[in-house]
Amino acid sequence: MGDSVSDDEIVVVGMGLAVPGANGPEEFWHLLRDREPQFSEPGARMDIDTLWSADPAAPDKTYTRTSGFIHDFAPHPRLRAELDSGDWDCPELSGRWLRHSVLQALDGVRHGPELRAFAAVGMTADGGHAAEHGLLRRGARLLSGGSGDGDGDPLAGLYPGGGPDTDATAPYRVVRRALAGVVEPVETVVVDTACSSSLYSFDFGMRALREGRADLAVCGGTYAVNAQTMVLFSKLDGLSTGGRVRSLDSGADGVLFSDGAAVVALKTYARACADGDPVLGFLRGFGGSSDGRGKAVYAPNPAGQRIALERAWAAAGVRAEEIDWVVAHATGTAAGDRAEIEALCAAAPGKRWTLTSNKSLIGHTGWAAGAVNVIHALLALRYEAIPGQLLDAGPVSDAVDVPRRTVVWRAGTESGCRRVAAVSAMGFGGTNAHLVVSDRPRVRRDPHVPEAPEAKAEPVVVVATTAVEPRGGGVELGGGFEPPAPLEVRLPPTVLARLDRSQLVALRCALDLRDEAWSKDAELLRGTGVFVGHSGQVWQALVCTLRAYLDDVG
Repeated sequence: MGDSVSDDEIVVVGMGLAVPGANGPEEFWHLLRDREPQFSEPGARMDIDTLWSADPAAPDKTYTRTSGFIHDFAPHPRLRAELDSGDWDCPELSGRWLRHSVLQALDGVRHGPELRAFAAVGMTADGGHAAEHGLLRRGARLLSGGSGDGDGDPLAGLYPGGGPDTDATAPYRVVRRALAGVVEPVETVVVDTACSSSLYSFDFGMRALREGRADLAVCGGTYAVNAQTMVLFSKLDGLSTGGRVRSLDSGADGVLFSDGAAVVALKTYARACADGDPVLGFLRGFGGSSDGRGKAVYAPNPAGQRIALERAWAAAGVRAEEIDWVVAHATGTAAGDRAEIEALCAAAPGKRWTLTSNKSLIGHTGWAAGAVNVIHALLALRYEAIPGQLLDAGPVSDAVDVPRRTVVWRAGTESGCRRVAAVSAMGFGGTNAHLVVSDRPRVRRDPHVPEAPEAKAEPVVVVATTAVEPRGGGVELGGGFEPPAPLEVRLPPTVLARLDRSQLVALRCALDLRDEAWSKDAELLRGTGVFVGHSGQVWQALVCTLRAYLDDVG
C-alpha cells in the first residue's frame, strides 16, 4: 500500500446483507448499478387492506400500501440446510436475515473458539413482525378467558408468526439465537438509537478491538417492517404518498421503511494479516452526537449533526476536502435531507459535496440502515465506482452534487492519494452517527492533517443523579408523581396528555437536572454524558399496535 500501517488500525474483513431485491453484497452492487426501485405491497405477511386507508386522517391506519419488503429471500447455504432440517429457527424474520448476514460476513474469515468475538447489533426494542403477532395472540387469549400463557389460542391461525412465548421475540433473544453456533461472543450488545443503531454498533466494535477485549467484532443491524411503524409514521405525515422514496430529490415527499439486515466483520490490521483475512477497507474514525433541544422529536437539527461529522473527521485524521463522497442518510423527507446538507455545508464552508443515497432503491432499512450504507461504500471501493443516484425532479439543493450516472473512482498511484468516503446515519430524535471509510490507513506524521486529540487521563465521575420512585411503599407511580407542566417542557397540553407514563417520568428527571453546574458551562457540557435507563416497549406503542389490528382481528 506504500504506507506504514499501524497494527491497531481497524479493517473490514467480511460483509453480508439481505435487503429488498438483494440477498448479498454482490446482488446489492448490481441493484445499485441498475437502479431499479424495490417497493411493493407486503403480500401474505400482513393484510394491507385492513391496515390501509386512502384518508391520511383516518385513525390507526396507514395511507401507504407499499414499503420495502423482502419477498425472494435466498438463505445462505448453511442456513438453508438448518431451516430444512429444523436444526435452527427463529420466530422473527429479522433474526433469520441477521443469521444469513453473519454467515456471509464470516465466509472466508478466520473465526472460532480460539478467537474472542464481540458482537454489537442494532435492533428495535419495540420488536418486529413476529413480536406484533405474539402480542395480538396473547391479548386474544386473555380476552377469551385464558391465562394468556398457552391455554386457548384463537388467533393462532391468523398470526402464525407469533408464538405463546413473547420473550422469544425480545431483541437480545433474537440476536443471540442468530449468532448461536456461528460465533459465541464474549460480549453481546444490542443497540437501539433508532435509525443510527447499526452505525453506532461500529463504535462499540472498534472500541472492543482497540482495547484488546476481542479479536473479532461482528457489527450491524436488522429490521422487519411492521404495522406499528407504518401507522405511527403515517400519523406524523412522514411516509411517502407516491410509493417511492425520492432521496436528495426536490420532489421528496417522505420515507418508506424496509426489511433488511447488514453485518460487517472487523479486526485490527495486525490480526487480519496474521489470520490471512482479506482487507476490504479501513474504518478511519467514528463520531456520534445528540441533537439536543430542537423543534420536535421528528425535526432534525443540523447543529447536532455537525458535531457528529466533526468528531468523526477528527478521529479519522482527515480534512473535509479529502472526503470524496458521502453515503447520506437521506430518507427522502424534505426537512431531513435539507438538514443533512445544511450540516455538511456548515462543517465545511466552500466545499461542494458529492452525495448519494441507496434509500431511493431499497427504502429505509431502519436499524440496519447505517451498516447497509457502510457496505455500499465498501462495494464502491472494491469496484472503483460511485453508482449514480436515482432522481426525478432534480437535486434538493444546488449546494451539492448528486451524480445521476456512475462516477469512476479509481485509486491513485501515489501513497498519499487515497479514496475516502463518509457514511451517515441520523436517528429519529437526534441520535447522529458518522463514519469515515477509506481504502488505505491514515497518513502518519502529516503536519497538514489534524490528529484526533489524545484522550485525557482523567477519571470519569458522576456529577448528578435524578430519579422518580414509587412513594408510600407501593408499586405504582400514583398521586405522588407530578407530571411536567406544559410551560416547563414547552409542549401543548394535548401532546402531554398522549405521552406514555415512562416518557413523562423521563421528562421529570431531565427537568430536575437543569440547575446543575454542568448544564450551564459550555466546556463542562462538551465532556458530559446523560445516561437514561429504560426497558421494553412503552405502553402507548403496544396500544397503538392493538388498535391498528382491530379490523384485521374483527
